[in-house]
This record gives sequence, structure tokens and C-alpha cells, in this order.
Amino acid sequence: MFERRNYLRYVLEGSVNLKADSNTSNIFKAVLVNIGFAGLSVFLEESLEIGTFVQFELVSTLTEKPLTGTGKVKNIRETKKHGNAGFRIGIEFVQVDKGIVISILNSIQTKICQGQKRRGQTKGLDMGPL
Repeated sequence: MFERRNYLRYVLEGSVNLKADSNTSNIFKAVLVNIGFAGLSVFLEESLEIGTFVQFELVSTLTEKPLTGTGKVKNIRETKKHGNAGFRIGIEFVQVDKGIVISILNSIQTKICQGQKRRGQTKGLDMGPL
């Protein structure tokens, strides 16, 4: 299958509060599915419309303070998570501190590498000084 994304996505546990610009009174509580340099994906029991602009606040153990910004709903897919019906919603970053996003992605990559070292999966890959 052809990958349409320009950047890798990484699975990360966290929660995301969403507020649609079209409906300023409702704050939706979503579960983070994954994050990448250009956006994030969440699981939400309610649906939003493609093209909707949202304000978001992402909370994760990898961040000292929440990642906040504005995004645009790019895709929606009906799905289930832990037996609950809902929607997987892809959000493209419109306005966000890219430095914080890069920091989160670096932390994820560091955890992946540490996990592989603990399992001995990098054995034999060290080529020493070049």
C-alpha cells in the first residue's frame, strides 16, 4: 500500500482536549493515537467534519507542559477502540510550537532506542569510529 504521509507517525499515550472553532462551547475529550511532525491522530466518540479548525491541548508523560495549538481536521474514519465505537480523526498542525513537537518526537525515538538496547536488538550494529 502506498504511504501518503510525508512524516513518520509514532504511537504515544496521552489525552487531547479539542475545541472546534465552529462550536466554542464544547470541549471534546479525545485519546491520542499517534503524533508526527505535521499532525496527530486522535480517537473521539463524537465526529467532527473534515475541514474543521480545532484548538487542541495534548497532555502526555513526555511533556512537562501541554502541547497547544491549532489544527485542521484532514480525515475521519469510523472505528472502535477498546470495544467503544467512535472516530479516528487526523488533525494537521496549522499553528503549533514545532520545537516542542520535535522535542516530543526525539523523546519517543530515545525511548525506542533504549527499549531496543535493553532487548539486545542493536547488538552487532555498532561499527565503531569511522
